[in-house]
Amino acid sequence: MDDLKNCPFCGRKSQMETKENWRHDKTLFAVRCTTNKCPGHPNDPVWYDSKEQAIKSYNRREGA
Repeated sequence: MDDLKNCPFCGRKSQMETKENWRHDKTLFAVRCTTNKCPGHPNDPVWYDSKEQAIKSYNRREGA
């Protein structure tokens, strides 16, 4: 599995988040910056079906 990179906008730590989708009986995954005022901390992150997908997508982002 890929390592989770720091935020490309502020350089601080990123975190994996999960939520349960009871309707489809599965867990969804998202990654975002831990700094609330950073542009890399979206209010509504993109959710993925796997940890690997979420990390791969997050790690491809580029900072300003």
